[in-house]
Amino acid sequence: MRTYLSVCRKEMLLLLRDKAGLAMLFIMPMVLILISSLMQESGWGELTKDPKVDLLFVDNDDDSLGYKIRNDCSIISAASLVFIASITIPPIAITHQKHCQPRPITR
Repeated sequence: MRTYLSVCRKEMLLLLRDKAGLAMLFIMPMVLILISSLMQESGWGELTKDPKVDLLFVDNDDDSLGYKIRNDCSIISAASLVFIASITIPPIAITHQKHCQPRPITR
């Protein structure tokens, strides 16, 4: 216990003698908190000014659930909506399929 107290006393003396280190110990966390809060405030301000959300809705099956989602989403004014009835994906060309095949292991 005596060793622990002597080490604590020595560290306190070193810290009190180092005025620049003591200042950095308290100033740097305050600067970090200030900068972080300013960055979050500016980011939040950008979101609250014009909260528009782009939404792409693809209804491939044209079912009643898709119809209800489309009608309910059209009521929302904070989103710009794009509705697509279906998407057709072209098949991969044969030349691309040749490059996708695994190579045989050679020893």
